[in-house]
Amino acid sequence: MNQKITQATCWIISDGRAGIEIQACGLAEWLNLQPIVKRITLKWPWYILPPQWVISPLTKLSSDKDILLPPWPDIIISSGKRAVAVSWALKKLLKEKICVICLQAPRIAPRHFDLVIAPYHDKLKGSNVLHSLGSIHSITSNHLKKYADKFPSLTKNFLPPYIGVLIGGKSKHHDFTLKDAHSLCQNIVSTYEKMGGSFFFIPSRRTPEKIYDYFVAFSQKHHFYIWDKKTDNPYKAILGLSDYLIVTADSVNMITESMASGKPTYIFNYGKKKSKIDLFHKKAIAFKAARLYTGQKLTQEGHIPYNDMPLLVQKITSFFDKR
Repeated sequence: MNQKITQATCWIISDGRAGIEIQACGLAEWLNLQPIVKRITLKWPWYILPPQWVISPLTKLSSDKDILLPPWPDIIISSGKRAVAVSWALKKLLKEKICVICLQAPRIAPRHFDLVIAPYHDKLKGSNVLHSLGSIHSITSNHLKKYADKFPSLTKNFLPPYIGVLIGGKSKHHDFTLKDAHSLCQNIVSTYEKMGGSFFFIPSRRTPEKIYDYFVAFSQKHHFYIWDKKTDNPYKAILGLSDYLIVTADSVNMITESMASGKPTYIFNYGKKKSKIDLFHKKAIAFKAARLYTGQKLTQEGHIPYNDMPLLVQKITSFFDKR
């Protein structure tokens, strides 16, 4: 890794949204940085305005969150839409003394930052824009083995093949209903009848309680595993231990991490809303990194593991070499 990067100080400026903050931490881990996470928010009404409308953002920070004061870091990773105005302001203030990497489309021209990393489905263009298939993450085989080793008894009482079922929930473009949960469970019964195996259900923080209760009853009936949400979350252990992964369509993060695990990934699509996430699904399927899940027998055949983080890190390193 480039010494300019590994010896640099780093802040993650986060608007507090866990999904994107996890991505920022993942990028820092790939770059061997030791970041300090600064969670900020702007005062009313500034936090609801587009970044270019926020006047002097550094003076509009809410006092009940982290305060940004010197000494300034060498690198800022901007995490979340509401962090954009503040990260942009620091770039204007410090100019070449600082490098600002913005994750996801910033709603202002990418040229205001040193680098912008956005998924293909955001359709963002610019000479300093790097594209990823899905979200930024920290998944490597060693990373997953470390988590799998923390749960040695997880598969003890279950027969292979092991099939992880990663459940999302309500989002901007999806509303996971009991009808959708029933449809997914019917598909799982169909797959089980074709190939046997054991299913491991992992809900997320967005999974509605009534949906979770439905999967609890289904798992108990069929003697499958479901995380109880009280003990440590085995999510990453399941990524490492599973032979196949089924993921609900709403979560770009979970689908990306499933593909990066190297395991055949099946996307359970539901809902009628059309969104840019559909473009992500199509591209993942075109890359043969994922398939749509409809209750079929799962197979390794034709699957191509996909993890674009090493290439992104290489491009970021090249940027620092030229800087």
